[in-house]
Amino acid sequence: MRLLHAGHLTTLIEFLRDNPDPTEQEVRIAISGNLCRCTGYQNIVISALDAAKRLRDGADWRMAGSKS
Repeated sequence: MRLLHAGHLTTLIEFLRDNPDPTEQEVRIAISGNLCRCTGYQNIVISALDAAKRLRDGADWRMAGSKS
């Protein structure tokens, strides 16, 4: 079990490397072991799906979080 955003990030980096075109449900399953009481996960899921798209479109892993 991991806590808060650091856990989400480490989980999602590995997940997106293994699954570059995830569905919303797959993202939710991937982060299901992370506990967070503050967001309801919706923005984390939206961000993960956006990062996946950027990475599929050729973004560098180090720049996945920056604005285009």
